[in-house]
Amino acid sequence: VLEISRTAFYELSKHESMRFGELKKAVLDISNTVLTSTLKALENQGLVLRQQFNEVPPHVEYSLTESAKALDKVFQTMREWGNRYL
Repeated sequence: VLEISRTAFYELSKHESMRFGELKKAVLDISNTVLTSTLKALENQGLVLRQQFNEVPPHVEYSLTESAKALDKVFQTMREWGNRYL
């Protein structure tokens, strides 16, 4: 589950927002149920925003919160460190 959360977080960090289907395509080999529970967990932790659009057809978009975007900067620094020293 941690790997899936990390992957979903990473994919969201590359976009302003993503629809569920876009995110599902980006996170390989994941079921709707697992992705839904992962997004709910990230939302409950204050890392992901879920915005529902009551249009025709209705859709939902996910994006990172400001605190999650701040964390992304930490992850980027860690990636750079890993690339340099590992």
